[in-house]
Amino acid sequence: MRVLPMAALLGLAAVPGSASGAGFAGVEGGNFSLKMSLDSVFGSTSSDDDADYLGVRAGALEENYRAYGTISVPDSREEVTAVWLTGSYDYLFRAGNNLQPFIGGNLGYYSHQVEDPFNTGDDLLITAFTLGLEGGIQYTTGNWLLEAGLREATALSTDDNLNIGDFTVDSLGQFYGSINFIF
Repeated sequence: MRVLPMAALLGLAAVPGSASGAGFAGVEGGNFSLKMSLDSVFGSTSSDDDADYLGVRAGALEENYRAYGTISVPDSREEVTAVWLTGSYDYLFRAGNNLQPFIGGNLGYYSHQVEDPFNTGDDLLITAFTLGLEGGIQYTTGNWLLEAGLREATALSTDDNLNIGDFTVDSLGQFYGSINFIF
């Protein structure tokens, strides 16, 4: 899968540097949910899928906020390849404490490719720009940052390469845990 290394580079480039704070990098995993709908001349249909996922993340951490990029890859069926790249900004409550609740927002890009779904020799590629909210709690100890959270988003725009109808990514969601190293 060539998309993942390119997405990782884009995600890391999107993370702002920090003059006084620390950087962090880590992995996350959890449950990924996707709701999509299609309106076409053949009628309307919708899907509601859940899958486990793994992701990598890197960013900058200050006392009251953090900014970071995440690349998430859901573990879906063999004929489906999906990647969600997000840039996030979170406000951290309780500055100076090891245990900090957070709330924030994210912008993202979602790509969903299905191998030849209509037996025409053409793969279906659905892409969407996303906007969402997130929240959770983080715990820092030494050089380690542990986190549990929820990330939700909706599509600002959705496109498909075969123009078979009006695809809509209704919602993307992740319930996750992560472990990060602070440097």
